[in-house]
Amino acid sequence: GEAADYICITRDARGEVSVDFYHCKGAGGPANGGRVGDVYEVAGQLVKCAYYCDVPTLLQHMADRMNPARHCAPSSFVIGTLRDVEELLNATLATKLSFCVVGVQPGIRRTMVDQRLSDLMSFCIDYARGGGTAKAYWLVSE
Repeated sequence: GEAADYICITRDARGEVSVDFYHCKGAGGPANGGRVGDVYEVAGQLVKCAYYCDVPTLLQHMADRMNPARHCAPSSFVIGTLRDVEELLNATLATKLSFCVVGVQPGIRRTMVDQRLSDLMSFCIDYARGGGTAKAYWLVSE
């Protein structure tokens, strides 16, 4: 029920704001394999994440996830507050706002990505981009 494992919101010197969604999953076996199962869960999260590439939807979701009355382990901020995020995102012009979706899969070695994994990973990236993200990619082991 979460938008991502980690959400990073940054503003650069030009006033451009990026909302980056990181979806993480450890290896389902020995590290550095090429298991399709290790990709499926994160792949599904990448596809679903396109829904949150909308400021009102994201802000409502963040407020809900931080509500201790609704969640026994509510989400929290490492830096900043929900109010800071609301002010920043609501004040940012759409032309200065971008979304990025990242699948983090350290249990997969790049050299082990075969056609099957490549097709699945590519589909998710394409779907996320079509859903409104400016960028989408995977981080895997070398």
